[in-house]
Amino acid sequence: MRLEWVIEELRAQGILPAAEESPDLLELLDRKVRGKPLSGRPRSVVAEAPAVGDGRQLLTVRQVARRLRVCEKTVRKMIGDGDLPCNRVRGAIRVEERDVDRWVSARKEGR
Repeated sequence: MRLEWVIEELRAQGILPAAEESPDLLELLDRKVRGKPLSGRPRSVVAEAPAVGDGRQLLTVRQVARRLRVCEKTVRKMIGDGDLPCNRVRGAIRVEERDVDRWVSARKEGR
């Protein structure tokens, strides 16, 4: 199925605006379908964790989940249960990298 045909069908059904109203729609969808980033930044690159003034790294819930290879919901539950300490920055949850390392070390088998 060609992308142009899909766009024309969606426009005919009134789901997408007419071509005059959105001239770059085809280009944007084409780039998205082909896996090219729309913003110019590769999708696979995860932003580096910001450092706190004394060099400590603060991680987002997503970054912690990726490191532990669990879902974000699991990380939020660990935080909610008090298993993993966190900081809040204007409502956003941040976890210190060393706290993640401590959590992993404390749960190693044989200890």
